[in-house]
Amino acid sequence: QPALRRLVPMENNNSAFRDCEDCPLLRVVPAPALKGAATPFAYLAMGVREVSFEEFDACFRAAGCTHWAWSASGERGRLPVTDVSYEDANEYTRWLSCVSGSRYRLPTDAEWMAVAEPERRRFSASGTSPRVTLANCRGCGGRWDGSDPAPTGSFESSELGLYDLVGNVWEWTDECTGAGRATNRCT
Repeated sequence: QPALRRLVPMENNNSAFRDCEDCPLLRVVPAPALKGAATPFAYLAMGVREVSFEEFDACFRAAGCTHWAWSASGERGRLPVTDVSYEDANEYTRWLSCVSGSRYRLPTDAEWMAVAEPERRRFSASGTSPRVTLANCRGCGGRWDGSDPAPTGSFESSELGLYDLVGNVWEWTDECTGAGRATNRCT
C-alpha cells in the first residue's frame, strides 16, 4: 500500500513473527518516508535481533550458504554472526527467500538508519540519567564493553521492538543494488 503519511509503529504485543522454523524473528516497522522518493510500502519487516550464528548455521547446514562463518571466541549459538561478507549476507537472504516463500533482502541504508533513529535518540537522552549500559560498544561499560560480541538481544529493545541496532557488531545494508534495482554504486 502506498505510504501517504507518517505512520506510527505497530503495537509490540504479538507483532513479531517467523516465516519458517529456521527464519529469524521479524517485526513490522514503518518504512522510511524519503523526500522526493515514492515509497512503495508503508511498512517493512525487519529482524528483531542481529542474525545469530545459530540462524546462519542453519543456512550452511542446508547448503544455502557456502561460507562457514568463523567465531573468534569459538562460541556460536546466540552470538551475532561475524566473519560474513556482503555476498555471504545476500546468500543468506536468498536462502531465507527460498525456504520461506517470502522475499528477504538486506535493508537499504535509509531503511536501517530510519529504524536505528530511536536508538540514537535514546543514547542522546541517556547523557543526563544514571549510567545504564545501553549497548555493547567501547566505553559504554557493561560486561562486554566493546571487547567481544554480546549475545543477540542482550540490551533493552528500541521503541520499535528491535535490539542491538547500535553497537555490538556491524550490519550489512544494501546500497549496491538499491533493494533489487541495479544502481552501479558499488564495485
